[in-house]
Amino acid sequence: MPMYEYQCQSCSTVFDRKRTMADMHQPESEACPECFEVGHVKKVILTAPGLADPVRLGLIKPNSGFREVLHKIHEKTPGSRLNETATHF
Repeated sequence: MPMYEYQCQSCSTVFDRKRTMADMHQPESEACPECFEVGHVKKVILTAPGLADPVRLGLIKPNSGFREVLHKIHEKTPGSRLNETATHF
């Protein structure tokens, strides 16, 4: 779900909300979370969600087949740093 950034034109507070594209203008009809003024919030920008690698974060462990594939790629690719990555599993 995309993240949208909004700004209150009354107090200049900037905040973001996750919204579907169909609901991206919904916060414009809501009160500002800082000054509680209604009707002063405008969409500023669409921001991209952050991407994270769950393997590097240690949230999941790759299976042995994945490690074998990494090892084969490392062997065939001169200067590859995949071996450094594979040792972290």
